[in-house]
Amino acid sequence: MTRPTAATRSASASGSSSSTGTSSSSIHVSGYIGKAAAALHPGDPVAAGQWADGQLLRVLHGRAKAVAATLASVARKTRENPRKRGLDLTDMDRAVTYLTNNQQHMKYDKALEKGWPIATGMIEGACRFVIEDRFGITGARWSPDGAEVILKLRAVVVNGDLDDYMNYYKERYRAEHHLARYDEDTIDRLNLAA
Repeated sequence: MTRPTAATRSASASGSSSSTGTSSSSIHVSGYIGKAAAALHPGDPVAAGQWADGQLLRVLHGRAKAVAATLASVARKTRENPRKRGLDLTDMDRAVTYLTNNQQHMKYDKALEKGWPIATGMIEGACRFVIEDRFGITGARWSPDGAEVILKLRAVVVNGDLDDYMNYYKERYRAEHHLARYDEDTIDRLNLAA
């Protein structure tokens, strides 16, 4: 079985599947770099994948700005090379633009140090599971207030906190609606606090 490279992950992101059956890469930048690598190494997916993997590793180490500079330099030198002038480097330019415009959001090294997820897959999956599966029901209509209440309850249920929440709610309701009617002495004398 071949190891998936950035180029195969990029192809996967654009709709085709890789030989490993993996889905598209989790971070958006890999698609841009994979396509740039394929443009730089047309017809050689192994070389493209290796080159892309090296650039992606640099991005993961917090060097997005340096990768953008490298891609821009390689694109410029490739365009100046008479033997390679025919290459379409549009995807290289797109990758440079993406890296340049988004480098402040690509502090993956810092996020990984703190144990934070760097991909959106988990978040998108959670949104689909918690929100879309409930609110996407055909014919359902929700007011903003009603939707907010249902979302809060759905989050409690999905997180496995329903029993704790119900105990908290019952105690709070009892204190606010029943015990609030009595003074402290009567609560103690009648053993109502238990």
